[in-house]
Amino acid sequence: MEDSISQTIREQIKRIKAGELFTISDFESVNNDNLVTRTLSRLQNEGTIIRVATGIYMNPQKTQFGILYPTLDQIAQKIAERDKAQIMPTGDTALNILGFSTQVPMNAVYITNGAKRKVKVGERNIRVYLN
Repeated sequence: MEDSISQTIREQIKRIKAGELFTISDFESVNNDNLVTRTLSRLQNEGTIIRVATGIYMNPQKTQFGILYPTLDQIAQKIAERDKAQIMPTGDTALNILGFSTQVPMNAVYITNGAKRKVKVGERNIRVYLN
């Protein structure tokens, strides 16, 4: 039975477009978070998917220059969607997203109506503060 569920998860991931983010909650139909977590971990170790941040995965979008990773804003929006919260960029993050600044901040800062958190993405951070 575990193999058939793992196969179902693999097939669902194949249908997700390259470069698109997904979370464990996107596999609610399986109704077994532990098995989904183990299967995603196994797929990550195989190189089939990439773990972008804790609980956030993506199908790698490969170009001639390497893998195209999502922006911090895309990751932050996916985290907010997963947590059923609203977020809004502030400060330098907002200026960069709106195109008023070409400087890319090391820490993307957002305000939220959800939980306060700090998410590490590679060498950069997403910081979410309460409004």
